[in-house]
Amino acid sequence: MNEWSPIGVGGIGGSGTRVVAQILSGAGVHIGFDLNPSLDNLSFGLLFANPNVRWISESEFQTRVGIFCTAMSGSRCLDNRQKALIRALATDDWQMFETAWYIERAERLIAAANSETSHPIWGWKAPHTHIVLDRIYDTMPGVKYVHIMRNGFDMAFSQNQNQLKRFGHWILGEPFEISPRFSLKFWRKCHERVFRAAKKMASRFLLIRFEDLCSNPELEVRKIVEFCELSVDEDILFELAKSVIPPSSIGRHKENAYNDFAAEDVDFVGKYYQTTT
Repeated sequence: MNEWSPIGVGGIGGSGTRVVAQILSGAGVHIGFDLNPSLDNLSFGLLFANPNVRWISESEFQTRVGIFCTAMSGSRCLDNRQKALIRALATDDWQMFETAWYIERAERLIAAANSETSHPIWGWKAPHTHIVLDRIYDTMPGVKYVHIMRNGFDMAFSQNQNQLKRFGHWILGEPFEISPRFSLKFWRKCHERVFRAAKKMASRFLLIRFEDLCSNPELEVRKIVEFCELSVDEDILFELAKSVIPPSSIGRHKENAYNDFAAEDVDFVGKYYQTTT
């Protein structure tokens, strides 16, 4: 599938991926036809958010990537086999929401693929993209990926622990609970996987620290736009940078006296942040 050259955006949930999705959309990138208020691409979620995706064959994974690329780019229609797979995914037993919600996702995906609306510059934002990043790149080597990293200590105290709940058994490989300790462990293990994929992707991988984006938006927005090879006027770049508003939750870990983190997890944070708990 070398013909596909989209832009993916991912990170641990709550890392600031929505801000990057807004930047890409403002820079002229089509980021989807079925989005939630956080700008998550729900079609990508239907195809790849199931934790059981780790077990599917390479052939089926390639089929799912082909479905997604076809629908997002508007390059061709889906065949009956692809439509059947989409509808089967909508009634799978892994669901976190009502079946009707997934059926709506499936029908929107099929309709978009059959709309014959072309989108030559496209991408998606789905925080959990990093979970399958290695397989995405192997199947679609033309992809560019922007990973948003936010301080692991702040993430340990985030209310958004959806990825830990959904993928914790896969990533941690041990019994766990929803707690700051296991949240930070999940953060470390996910980033270890991400950085292994980054070595393979080389120049097609961009790491953006959320804190840097908030403290110096002009530089970081330009970095994202240039990485994605987008043609954007200076006045639009200025407006995109101005739209980055630092949240009050930056540094929230300093308000917590929690100290039950594993030493290896604390050490890993220290490689990227000069912050102590």
